[in-house]
Parts: sequence; C-alpha cells; structure tokens
Amino acid sequence: MNYVFASMNVLKAGELSVEQRRKDWATIAKMFLDCGVDVISLQEVFHEKPVEMLRELLSRYSLRGDEWASDFKYQPTVRNDYEGYAFLWNTRTISLLVDEGGKTYQPLIQARYSRTVKRPPYVGR
Repeated sequence: MNYVFASMNVLKAGELSVEQRRKDWATIAKMFLDCGVDVISLQEVFHEKPVEMLRELLSRYSLRGDEWASDFKYQPTVRNDYEGYAFLWNTRTISLLVDEGGKTYQPLIQARYSRTVKRPPYVGR
C-alpha cells in the first residue's frame, strides 16, 4: 500500500490565527486533500485550535467522507523555549500503532535531542 505524507511550517500558528482568520485554513485543507495526503505533519503550532480547525475542515471537505484524527504537542525544551508540532492522519488509511498489550503509541517530541539539534524531532509510529 502507498501512503502520501506532507509537511508544512505554519509559522507561529496560535489561537489568534484561527480567531482572527490570519491563515486560510480552508485553502490549506483543500490543498492537502487535492494532493491525496494520508498524513500531515505541522511545525510551529503554538495552540491546539489551528489543529482542530484543520482536522474539522479536512473531514468536511473530504469527497469520500473520510474522518481525520490529530495529535498536538507543545512543550518546553531544555533551551528554555517551546516547540509545537502536530500530526493529522486520515483514519481510513492510517491508525496509530497498538502493541500486543493494548498500549497505543502516541506521537511525541523527542526532547532528549534538543541539546544536539535546534528543533527536536516529533515522532509517530
């Protein structure tokens, strides 16, 4: 099976980017759907509202009636700043890994690398 992944830096997407319509989330959602994307990774996400908005729009505009899920992380790093990331995925084609014991592996920021690189990776399984 083939999967399509996309990544986008949404440049300081916070609560105001939704409330004040600073970004055109509908156009962004339609762009991802037009590309047939299964998984979306976002960088510079500073609040959950933009992620919720994009997830709702992806589900609403999907021509096949697909539902989308999301995960958002915003946490301090060892450099005394914050990193914000999000994953969104089409639940028709992608699901999170669940081990034999029933544990679901949620995406997480690999903070242990924040002394090695400027922005630690956000990893999902």
